[in-house]
Amino acid sequence: MTLSETPPEGLLDWVKAQRLNWRDYFIYRAGRQTDPLTGLRHKCADAVCSACGETVKMPYVPGGGCGHAGYSAPFGFRHPVSGDALISGDRLACPMCGEAVEARHVSNARRLERCVWPMTAEARGGKLLLYLWRVCRDVEKSGRVTWRVDPWEVYAFGGTSAARWRHWRKFTTATYIIPGWQERKRFGDTMFDVDLVYCPEGLANVYAQTECADCKLETYMDIETEYRFPVTWMKLWQRHRTAEALMAPNAKKLAAALIAEGKRSPAYNKNWSERTDVLHGADWKKRKPHEMLRLTKEELACFNGAEDAPKRLKALLLARKYGVACRLGEEVTKVTESQQEDFLKRGVLPAKAERYLDRQAARYKSRLWPGYLLDYWNMAEKLGEDLGDRDAMWPQNLRRAHDRMQERQKAKAAAERRERFQQRYERMKKYAFEDGGIFIRPCATEEELVAEGKALHHCVASYAERHARGGLTIFFIRRKDKPDEPWFTLNFNEKQLSVTENRGMRNCARTEEVRNFENTWLEWVRSGRKRRTSAA
Repeated sequence: MTLSETPPEGLLDWVKAQRLNWRDYFIYRAGRQTDPLTGLRHKCADAVCSACGETVKMPYVPGGGCGHAGYSAPFGFRHPVSGDALISGDRLACPMCGEAVEARHVSNARRLERCVWPMTAEARGGKLLLYLWRVCRDVEKSGRVTWRVDPWEVYAFGGTSAARWRHWRKFTTATYIIPGWQERKRFGDTMFDVDLVYCPEGLANVYAQTECADCKLETYMDIETEYRFPVTWMKLWQRHRTAEALMAPNAKKLAAALIAEGKRSPAYNKNWSERTDVLHGADWKKRKPHEMLRLTKEELACFNGAEDAPKRLKALLLARKYGVACRLGEEVTKVTESQQEDFLKRGVLPAKAERYLDRQAARYKSRLWPGYLLDYWNMAEKLGEDLGDRDAMWPQNLRRAHDRMQERQKAKAAAERRERFQQRYERMKKYAFEDGGIFIRPCATEEELVAEGKALHHCVASYAERHARGGLTIFFIRRKDKPDEPWFTLNFNEKQLSVTENRGMRNCARTEEVRNFENTWLEWVRSGRKRRTSAA
């Protein structure tokens, strides 16, 4: 297929006529001006306005400093009307045409290019071609404005087929126009947020000559919404021909909002993804818009064009999924989507939880967030509380109940850890050993493990949880005549019957005496023989 390299006639003039937010600049540089009275020449600022193209000499202001907004400026100028001293980066009204412009010293008059991407349409061979062009407006250092139109992308749609070409390539952070159209093997949508459509004959008249005569693209592009994605809409229509019903007046604003929400990247705001699969929750076997979106007519009328409609719709459908009664208007919530699901799994409407938290804030002058209530419920369930009891589910003072539950949980965890320490000791005491005035025994309690770390100034206390779980085993090496005085701490690998670590005061290495004792002990452990002597 032969694709056009030149834009349609009148595209550039049409773009220029649009009320777009082009930036204009007041570019100034050092100059000289002759005083008509004295004939002496003195410094001035020669300035040119990109909005009107007029030039003017401005009074010189020395020592412009480092400028504003990251721009440096060796000097500035004085505005002839307001009398303000201005430097590079300041905003002002042009003294000739009155347009709002930004002052730029000539040394900073670079990268002043601004671009827009209008879309055009063409019918060829029964296919609908959607072209995307890049229109660039550049302000040169001389103040002259130049325009350029580059071919950017083309999407071709048939009844079921779709193809994509592009005329650009990205290298690191820069984008370059390449010679000729390059067809892409993978079809994706990078025609993001199209708000300029140039089609003098009308989009509907163009695609009426193609296999996409019923695609309702013109209706979709005419919707008053923040973001439009024509390629995604066309792919949606190709997959589900019943999608055209969503362009009915009572549903099109909601459909456009849902498409934009489906295109939204996990990152943030306008960082859109290339995917084209959206509206996963719709029932495409239905024919009516409200049935497709699993709503009643009243709910569809309420959501169509409403603020935060996708979020509210998702919350309403989520409540129905878990069988929680939700009247129209009760789906409005500030709770995050994951927290909504946590509430609904317990049969609680997020709006009800928010009202409870509002009452807590009013009564106790302390704002608690939804996660705080969920955390309380999680702790209560682990401790065997009956959340079917209203007083347990909705305590009179949530903060106090949460703190008490936290203390109970800590006490339970401490008791469980003590039990695990005791079990580890009972299992490992068979490895207790004595030889030559030195003995070794396993750690018995968490308290003595902490005391060991404090006495020897090392981090063995941080191994408490791993020791209790059986991930490692801590042994104490003592002198027989000083059985209660910490000396060396040994980390034993029970599976391999080996020593992982053996450290003394401030993580010092073991002495020759201790090393010999350790080797004797390991030999005894690996031999499987009974203890020759009893440990102290």
